[in-house]
Amino acid sequence: MRRPDNFDLSGFFYFPFLAIRVTMKDVVLKYVSEWTGVALNQIKLSNRVEQDFGLAGLDTLSFYEGFFEKFETKKPEDFKLDRYSSSEGLEDLGLVIKSIFSAKAKERLKADDVTIGHLLKVAEQCTWTGIAS
Repeated sequence: MRRPDNFDLSGFFYFPFLAIRVTMKDVVLKYVSEWTGVALNQIKLSNRVEQDFGLAGLDTLSFYEGFFEKFETKKPEDFKLDRYSSSEGLEDLGLVIKSIFSAKAKERLKADDVTIGHLLKVAEQCTWTGIAS
């Protein structure tokens, strides 16, 4: 069986007997699954990188660096780790202590946890876009 000359192979693996479409969603979910060890069928677009998968601090940094490289993300310098990741160390110990007494300090400790759906949007656009606060 011969492949037609005008057959578009973008997004497909071509086999003479079968064509399988791989979407960007499939690729993003596979990346998250491989990185976190969570089964593909357990990952939802509403899952949050830190809260649902337990990534924090340097693990989060490594996750995003790998993501930006794999999905050839433009403007990764716009990604601010301190905004999208909680600290796993004691470098903010003073802030932690202040947060016990101050709602403002407690709010500064919260990270804008990124959803898998947001990562899918970033992968599709090849550009980091922040989360609107």
